Amino acid sequence: MTVDEVKPSISFFFPVYNDERTIVQLTQRARQVLLDVAQDFEIVIINDGSRDRSGQVADELAAKYPEVIVVHHQGNQGYGRAIQTGFARANRYEWVCFTDGDFQYDPGELYHIAKLLPHYDVVAGFRFRKVYGPLRVLMSAGLNWGVRLLYGTRYRDITCGLKLVRRSVLDELQIKSTSGFVGAELVLRAALAGYRIGEVGISTYDREFGDSAAVSWQNIKTTFRDLMQLRKEVFQNRPRANDVGSLAADHCSSGTVTAENASESSRSAQL
Repeated sequence: MTVDEVKPSISFFFPVYNDERTIVQLTQRARQVLLDVAQDFEIVIINDGSRDRSGQVADELAAKYPEVIVVHHQGNQGYGRAIQTGFARANRYEWVCFTDGDFQYDPGELYHIAKLLPHYDVVAGFRFRKVYGPLRVLMSAGLNWGVRLLYGTRYRDITCGLKLVRRSVLDELQIKSTSGFVGAELVLRAALAGYRIGEVGISTYDREFGDSAAVSWQNIKTTFRDLMQLRKEVFQNRPRANDVGSLAADHCSSGTVTAENASESSRSAQL
């Protein structure tokens, strides 16, 4: 089944914080791709209290394109809370897709990810190569390793910032994280609820402007807090994940997937 035969409807959103120099490129690229792969779509920009012209630039895009909607936080609330706002606001269509506002992920990945959507409930990217500084690479590797150890998972890159989830699944999950752990919590809760999880290889690109807040001490502390809080909630008075089933995902190449191998994907844990 090709994208042209059955096109999904997608609510696409991304948070921005002092990203005025990437918002236009990211929005226009997302719109170009969604016009090709989606039957209907919206693009929601979450301005997380930016101190530069991000809010103004986003409003100008909304005035130009009817598919674009802007939500403004009065102050900077952080990445996790911005994603939570996106979860609440991007609610019009069957699929919710979210990514980062710094344009290190290309919305063009949806050209091949869209082929997987009939077979999964959540599709998460994994990065073939991480074009980050040493500290961020170390932090990402450490968090991925910690999730595998504490939750008994086999996910390759649960911290990747490009994910899609069915709106109906998101409505059933109670995502609590307000840190950078929010995307990982989404995948873990969906897997534990028995939903079909797929991972697909994607590319990342250099951040052209600004600095990432991912490696700030505050972000590290809150991410670790949410990591441990979810583990306590999930496994308190329960066996570990390996004792009740494997929190596994199907791994797909960056190019193609067949209906035959994608349909063999219901290997998520049941609690």
